[in-house]
Amino acid sequence: GAAVAASYRLLPHLSSREHIYSNHYIFLGVKQFNAGPYEAPEDIEYVVFDADDLATYRAQFTNIAWTRAHYEGGRARLAAVAGGKIAREEKFILFGSSGAQELRSSGAETKIGFDFGIDIWLDGVHIDSDKRTMSLYWTLGAEKNDTKLVTVLLRQDGELLDIYRTPLINDLHQSAGPSDEYVQEIDLGPLVANYQAGRYIIGITLSEHDATHVLDGIRSTAEHFTELRETGGVDDVGSIDL
Repeated sequence: GAAVAASYRLLPHLSSREHIYSNHYIFLGVKQFNAGPYEAPEDIEYVVFDADDLATYRAQFTNIAWTRAHYEGGRARLAAVAGGKIAREEKFILFGSSGAQELRSSGAETKIGFDFGIDIWLDGVHIDSDKRTMSLYWTLGAEKNDTKLVTVLLRQDGELLDIYRTPLINDLHQSAGPSDEYVQEIDLGPLVANYQAGRYIIGITLSEHDATHVLDGIRSTAEHFTELRETGGVDDVGSIDL
C-alpha cells in the first residue's frame, strides 16, 4: 500500500501497513534523542494530520530538553511534506501530492470586529449549516499564538448546551504571522452531532493555556490543557441550523 505519515493517534491503527511514518519526526526534523537530522522519506504519498497535533507538539516538545531547540519551524517542515488537502473527517485531515491547497470561504458572512485586548481581533465569521463547518477570520498580532485555545459554545434559548475546544493555530498551511488574516476552519460536526433539528447559537471565547502531554487509552500521546485563562469572547457570532 501507499506510504503514509500519520499523527500519534492514528499510528496504532495503521501499524500493519508496510510503510508507516510518524509526523512528529518530520515536525522536529531530527531523529530520536537528537541523534542526527531526520529527512522525511521520499516515498510518503499521504500525510494524515489531527487538528489537535500542533497543540500536542507544543505541550510535548517545549517541555523536553532534546526537542525544545527543534520546536520552532516544525509546522513549516510538516507542511512542506504534506502537500494539499484531499479530505477531512472531523479532526482528521488527509493531505497528499494529488491534493489542492484548501479552498477558503469567499469571505466572512458576519462582521464581528471584536478586540480581545491581547493584540488579537476576531474580524468575522462564516457558518455553513449544511457542511457543519465554521470559518473564523482573525487578525493576529506579533505575540506568540500557539498558546491560544478557542472554545466554541453551543446555546439554545439562552442555555449553554455544550462546548468544543480547539487550538487557535490548527492548520498546516494557513499563514499565521503578525498582521496576517488568519482563517481558522473548525468542523462543528462533533459539537452538534447529538442534538435535534433546530437553530442553535454559536459563541466564541479565547483562552491562554498551559498544556502537558499525557497518554490516552491506547497509549498514544495526547494534549491535556491546564490553567485555562479566559481572555474574553463573543456570546453570539451566528447560528447553525440542524
